[in-house]
Amino acid sequence: MRKLFPSAVIATTMLALALLPLAQVHAQATAKPVAIVSIADVGKLKGDINYLAEAAGQQGLAMFGMMAAEQYLQLLDPTKPIGVLVNFNFDGPIPMPAGVAFLPIKDFDKAITMIEQAMAVEAQDLGNGVRQIDGFPPVFLKKSGDWAFASTDPFSLGNLPDDPAALLNGLNEEYDIAISVLMQNIPDDAKQMAMMQIRQGIDAGLGAAGDSADAELAKQLSDNSFDQLEMFLTETESMTVGWNIDPQGQNTYFDFSVTALEGTAFAETMALYGESKSDFSGFLVPEAAVTMNVSTPIPSDQTEQLKVSMDQLRQQVLSELENDRALDDPEIKELVDSLVGKLFDTFTAMMEAGKIDAGASLVLQPNLMLTAGAFVADGKALDDVLREIIILASQEPGAPQVNLDAEEHAGVIFHTLSIDARELDSQAERILGNETLDVAVGTGKETIYLAVGKDALSALKEAIDASAAGSPENLPLFQTTVTLGAILEFAQSIDESGAMAMMAPLFEQVSGNDRISMTETAIERGILMRVEVEAGVLKLIGGVAGAVGGPPAF
Repeated sequence: MRKLFPSAVIATTMLALALLPLAQVHAQATAKPVAIVSIADVGKLKGDINYLAEAAGQQGLAMFGMMAAEQYLQLLDPTKPIGVLVNFNFDGPIPMPAGVAFLPIKDFDKAITMIEQAMAVEAQDLGNGVRQIDGFPPVFLKKSGDWAFASTDPFSLGNLPDDPAALLNGLNEEYDIAISVLMQNIPDDAKQMAMMQIRQGIDAGLGAAGDSADAELAKQLSDNSFDQLEMFLTETESMTVGWNIDPQGQNTYFDFSVTALEGTAFAETMALYGESKSDFSGFLVPEAAVTMNVSTPIPSDQTEQLKVSMDQLRQQVLSELENDRALDDPEIKELVDSLVGKLFDTFTAMMEAGKIDAGASLVLQPNLMLTAGAFVADGKALDDVLREIIILASQEPGAPQVNLDAEEHAGVIFHTLSIDARELDSQAERILGNETLDVAVGTGKETIYLAVGKDALSALKEAIDASAAGSPENLPLFQTTVTLGAILEFAQSIDESGAMAMMAPLFEQVSGNDRISMTETAIERGILMRVEVEAGVLKLIGGVAGAVGGPPAF
């Protein structure tokens, strides 16, 4: 799914470039908006902004901003939203996309007067209720029912909806600010024109690359990407970006979602993501400062593209090794090339297995500990590669002693080593003190595990057992959580200057509400990605800025 989001950005950008010349080939207008901008009602915005400012300790700044804007906000009905509808307008001399903004203005004439005074211009009455405000470009306004409409295109004001808020599809209730692109309302020839321009650009780039093996791989990759992009443009129902402040949930979050058109191949692909389960839930340690889990199927149409990408990366790595002067020994170079090839073979096999499943956690206190586990298609093959790497590394002067086959647990064979912190750099010794740094690597039939920290092997076995006890478990397609308070508290513990010592009481106040998280979940016929920031994070940012004498958070 990670491939689809860059494609969405490319599609939207290229489509915007294609719209202006394309508009000239149309002969009739459409009343359906191709894009919607939604802004929540003023009542919700005021409450949410005040909450956000209070959480960040910036009430004074928010109050100043509200006072400055109040003379304009008082003209608006505080219970109704603000929005922008983008349509294709073909009533003018040159058909082109045009946006129409709507605002719930209570006193239209007073608003016109305030605009005239602010811009030092006089509004022109064009008849039929339309006023023109000269500017760059000029703006045209019209009152209709309880709404004031504004556009840079006067022809867009000819057929206005009675209730434009209904066209926001509830976005104003779900988000403070949101933008939604309704892909199926974009004319088909607009999409075709966009794809043609993208294809021409790709072909021009490939033509300059010549006929080398790298060029052939690049062509395969671009062809696969183009197919995905075409599917996105033609089979996507909507794409939405939204930001909301949630005082009740004590957080703020940003959403990005894509929904496929029902009955399409894209919708079938999206349906696969609703079947995701993870075998590594035990690696999501509650007390960790950072956790990560990815559990997602790989659709068959993406498998080939990933394999092509893997082949391209393999060739690049081998090419770099070919020019590496440090590998002047032919036997060593042959061994390294062989190991690189085997590693890429294991990655390719994982792609062909059709899923990615992994989990990891980083605990900072009381002792540093990193644990991670992941699915692999052939654990035995990967273990063979690891053994060869260990043997090769052991030939280096001063290399630590590795205990091969140190222990077996739950069908997993572990290799271990220990490193004295004093043998590392000064920063590592400062963090670890006089402790030894244990490393444990394990492979099972279809798994690989890693742990780094004090008693690494014990921590790894505990995570494996916890995963087995709750496995397989329904988890988001992807999730990662960063506990900012834990990270700052750890930084304080190794800060010799003591500059953050005054922050200790604040860490206790925000504990449990100081996380930044990113999740990717399956929704009906689509995917939702959310970045969430808890209120304690805002308080910590404001507190740290004040403690170190930096600028305010807002």
